[in-house]
Amino acid sequence: MKGFSTKAIHGPRPAKHDPHGSLRPPVYNTVAFEFENARDMQFAFTGRKPAHAYSRIATVEAFEQRVRLLADAQGVIALSSGMAAIINVILAK
Repeated sequence: MKGFSTKAIHGPRPAKHDPHGSLRPPVYNTVAFEFENARDMQFAFTGRKPAHAYSRIATVEAFEQRVRLLADAQGVIALSSGMAAIINVILAK
């Protein structure tokens, strides 16, 4: 991709194709996800396994990928508030 505007509009292509054929990631308005077993759920909530859990949903992932591309960053974490951002900076190792 060439310029900032092109990146902002088109962004990265999703790694997985939407099962319903959407060209862009849809907005998922949910906080409940199904897991195969309690161990998978534990791994998802502790970050040991990449999975959608609570506020870590596909919509937020798409936003993080877009910001990462625009900022030319190695990684991005989207947080729900300024206080969440502050505590993440304080607790970062």
